[in-house]
Amino acid sequence: MITIYHYTSIETLKLILKNQTLRFKSLGYVDDPNEQKTSDFGTIGSFNYVSCWTTQFDNIPQWNMYGDDCKGAMIAISFNTVLDVFETEKFSFDGESLVDILPLLNPLKTPVTPTNGYLPDLISMEYTDDKSLINPKVVSVEEKTTNIDLTLNGKYKTTKWDFQKEHRFSISVLPWSLSEIYEILKEQGENFGNYMFRALPMTSPKLEYFDINLNSNIFKNTQILFGPKCCNENKKEIQDLLHSLNLDIPCNDSEILIR
Repeated sequence: MITIYHYTSIETLKLILKNQTLRFKSLGYVDDPNEQKTSDFGTIGSFNYVSCWTTQFDNIPQWNMYGDDCKGAMIAISFNTVLDVFETEKFSFDGESLVDILPLLNPLKTPVTPTNGYLPDLISMEYTDDKSLINPKVVSVEEKTTNIDLTLNGKYKTTKWDFQKEHRFSISVLPWSLSEIYEILKEQGENFGNYMFRALPMTSPKLEYFDINLNSNIFKNTQILFGPKCCNENKKEIQDLLHSLNLDIPCNDSEILIR
C-alpha cells in the first residue's frame, strides 16, 4: 500500500471533502512552465492533466509553497491501485467484455479522448538535468506513419525540483471526442498522423482543468494534518464539516513549530 500527501489551503480542502473530487490541471497551468514544452512540438504538454502529490510528510517547503504559507492542511491517502482512489464505472468497447473507466472519460459523453487509457496513471516523478528527458521529442516517424506520444511529457523535472519528491496522477487527452477522431480517421486514412501533427499545435485544450470523482472508500484510508500556522477556527470548520458529511477522518496538528 502506498501513502501520498497533498498540501493545500483550507478552502480547497473543504471543496475536496464536500465534492469528493480531485482537480486535474493542465500542465499549462502548473508551477513549472517547462513541463508543457516538448523539443519538437511546442507546448503540447498542455494536453496532459495532473493532480500533484508528494511522499514528503509534514515538510516545511511543501507547507510554504502549497499549504497556504503553513496556514493550510495536508491530506494523506493510502491505497493499492488507482481503482481504490477514483470512482469508476463499467464500460464495453467491444460489446462483450467490461472494463473500468472514469465516468468523466466515458467515450459516449466526453469531449476529449484519453491517450493513456481511461484511468489515471500514477507517476513517480524523476529529476534530471537531461533536457532531452525534460522536454522530450514526442513525434516519431515509421515508414509513412507519423506517431505522436503525449504521455512522454510530465514525467521529468530539473534537479532544482527534487525537494518535491512528487507523485502525480496523470491523464493525457486529445482535444477531440472519440466520434470526432473516427471522422478524422475516416477522412484522412493513412494521413491521420500527419493531420494530427499539423492540427494539434493550432488547437487549444478544451479545458483548463477537470474534477474527478473520488471513490468514497478512499476516505476510510485518509488522514488530515493541519499546518503549523493553521488557526483553531479553521481546524474547527474542517472538523465540523467532517461531522456533517459523516466522514470519520483522523485530524492531527503538524509537529513543526513556526512563529
